[in-house]
Amino acid sequence: MKFVASIALAILALLLAVAIGEARTCQRPCTREYRPVCGTLKGRGGVIARCTFGNLCTYEVNKCLSRLPWTHKKGACQTQTNNCKDIVRQ
Repeated sequence: MKFVASIALAILALLLAVAIGEARTCQRPCTREYRPVCGTLKGRGGVIARCTFGNLCTYEVNKCLSRLPWTHKKGACQTQTNNCKDIVRQ
């Protein structure tokens, strides 16, 4: 029983270390300079989300952390989805 618990604990620690490591590779300092970028997340049914990011750096960090297939273009989005405050990490 102790052996199984030890193995389970070791696996949990390994998974946690991997998750922390991945978050660190995404994180980098971004300037607060406002050069808006419109990020669009598309799914099979069309656009899932369209959000304005403060600059390309914040867009790239958010894309990396979410691991979702975002695309972008220069400038603020003409329209945004309602959940952008939950999606965009400044």
